[in-house]
Amino acid sequence: MHEAAMLEPPQGPWGEKFPGAKAALSQAPFAADWTKRPGLVRHGFTHFELEIEVYAATLSKRPKTKGNWIAAEKLRDVALPTVMRKIVEHGLGDGPPFAAQTSSARKR
Repeated sequence: MHEAAMLEPPQGPWGEKFPGAKAALSQAPFAADWTKRPGLVRHGFTHFELEIEVYAATLSKRPKTKGNWIAAEKLRDVALPTVMRKIVEHGLGDGPPFAAQTSSARKR
């Protein structure tokens, strides 16, 4: 039996706090010149609000790593869960205003 699955970008574990830059970069799926995108992606689930920092890298060739690779210009045609679509759009630099917020709504 084959289970249906939707694609998602590589990501680290979700937690109560954002990791520092060094820890976030250690979670990267492959070595590259990763840059943290300004702002946050926010997504509300039934029982919690998720805030995500997004790191992006520009590559001249595909790295040797597992996963499905989709050309950036074709990403908008791929079926993605809403939260993953928000992450992809923000990573591409086309994030809507909700992704451009720079302050956190979380209590510190």
